[in-house]
Formats: sequence, structure tokens, C-alpha cells
Amino acid sequence: MKNVTPKIKQEMDLITSMDKFGSDDKCRAYLEALRFPDGVFCLRCESKKISRIYKRNQFVCESCNYQFSVTVGTIF
Repeated sequence: MKNVTPKIKQEMDLITSMDKFGSDDKCRAYLEALRFPDGVFCLRCESKKISRIYKRNQFVCESCNYQFSVTVGTIF
């Protein structure tokens, strides 16, 4: 019987990880791209009229005033 082990698509060492995720801003940008690939939208009313609250790393919906971050509702 042949031993079949799944291949890992991409290996990442510590240096690569630090280059890619070495700051909170880089991590948030990566999470935002994963969660909102077509642009940020309101999680409550799905409006695309969104403004950023830079000091708090949050978004605010112009339609319903809901404030949220890229990590809301996730394990982060």
C-alpha cells in the first residue's frame, strides 16, 4: 500500500511570515482582503456606503450607522 500524504500548498517560514504579517496594519489589510474581496460592505444592512474610523481600526456604515471591524464575528 502506498503512503499518500497531502501536500501543503505553500510553505511559510518565520522570515516570510514576519514580512507578510509583521504588524497589526499588515494583518488587518490581509484579513480585509480575505473577508471583503469585492470591497467592504455593512455586515448588518449590506450597504457599500462605508467610511473608515482610522483611529479605532473600524468601519461605519453610512446607511445604518453600524460600526464594525474586520475581526467582528471571527475568532480574532
